[in-house]
Amino acid sequence: MDFFWPLVVVRCMHLGSLLILFGASLFALYEGPAPGDPRTYRWLASLALVTGGVWLLLSLADMLDGVAGLAALATWHAFFFETGFGRVWAVRLAGLLALLVCTLRSTRSRGEIAALCGLSGALSIGMAWLGHAAAGQGVEWLANLASYGCHVLGAGAWLGGLVPLSRSLRGHADIARQRATLARFSQMGMAAVALIAASGILNAAFRSLGFDSLLTTSYGRLLAVKVLLFLGLISLAAINRWVFLPRLSAYPEATEALRSLRRSVVLELTLGAAIVAVAAVLGSTAPGE
Repeated sequence: MDFFWPLVVVRCMHLGSLLILFGASLFALYEGPAPGDPRTYRWLASLALVTGGVWLLLSLADMLDGVAGLAALATWHAFFFETGFGRVWAVRLAGLLALLVCTLRSTRSRGEIAALCGLSGALSIGMAWLGHAAAGQGVEWLANLASYGCHVLGAGAWLGGLVPLSRSLRGHADIARQRATLARFSQMGMAAVALIAASGILNAAFRSLGFDSLLTTSYGRLLAVKVLLFLGLISLAAINRWVFLPRLSAYPEATEALRSLRRSVVLELTLGAAIVAVAAVLGSTAPGE
């Protein structure tokens, strides 16, 4: 049985839930006193735990070439206690469960939001041990993991932050406050973009990908699609930062500029979701293929 596409879908949902949780909790920290919606955190943590469990089941079934062996206790004992991959998953499941427990309170203090931000960020970085970034030894291995960590945290801060940003732009809230929120998000976004771009170049170098690989291998073509989507996302962000935000600042009741910003953020979210989907496929594809 071929588990490639089920694994891609589950991996995409898992990565997406963690990126949004990281970005949303980080947004709540720098946006102001509002601690965010506890239900959103709880839903995202639940999704991360469920998709993590399904990802584990599918991965083990793929190793066993079928689901029949999953019913044997000996299989699970050997997996968790006799393989490094199993020990990584044991730690990860414990982290996902701790993340869900952290979201069970109906109210959130800034300290609890910071804890959610740190734990979801650590779990996002921890996906490196389940993919290509774990390859290599010594200094190369550490550099690979550091580069992956910077890449995923930058993506979470920007793409994950777009979800609460889009919610904050709805309705008829104070335009002055929305303008300040957009300015803070824009400043963070520029730093995130630089981090994503630099770490993305390093990741490609670690996988020995040249320009010819972008056309001659499946992995390279997928990476090229991801880069094009990223460039489109940067273009939208630049328009928001240098066109719509100044218009919003120039006029007290710049409702048309605000509507344009809302549409642009929705489009950014769409492109961001496409990038996460491509990243999930890349994570399941060998660089040389």
